[in-house]
Amino acid sequence: MRAALESLFSGDQRASAHSLAAQARFETVGEGQVLMTEGAAADDLFVLCAGRLHVYARDGSGALGLVASIEQPGQVVGEQAFIDDRKFRNATLIALQSGRVARIPGDAFREHLARDQAALARLSAVGGRQLEHRLSALALELDDSLGAALTQSAPEPGSLRPERACSSPGNQRAKPI
Repeated sequence: MRAALESLFSGDQRASAHSLAAQARFETVGEGQVLMTEGAAADDLFVLCAGRLHVYARDGSGALGLVASIEQPGQVVGEQAFIDDRKFRNATLIALQSGRVARIPGDAFREHLARDQAALARLSAVGGRQLEHRLSALALELDDSLGAALTQSAPEPGSLRPERACSSPGNQRAKPI
């Protein structure tokens, strides 16, 4: 776990990982357990120790869609909620199988991150890529929905003939001016 935390920080700030690791609370998680919920206040950072986690985000209709699978011990989850002035979760984290996580106090992580501008820039770039991915998925979903709506409301081929489309009942063809 300490190596995972060290990988987040730069140079001299890597010593922060030791301090953060000392504050970790280890927790056994059960299959289906929700560790964080999209939109909820961010309290802790998670490091996977054992098991498998899935990260979900809401799509345009509000349904949860899989964003990422966390399977490698040492993977850090939930760090985006501690960048800059963010305070809320942008995803839901669910244990796909029983396992173990380390919970790092969010306030301590935020404090250490504020002293490491390089780490902050790296994590912000990761967040930017995650946002691009989510926006692309939403755009595809919107495109599919719009295409389906247009298909349902389109007139049947051949149902509109020019002479009917341009004349009103009781009127003949328009006279040239």
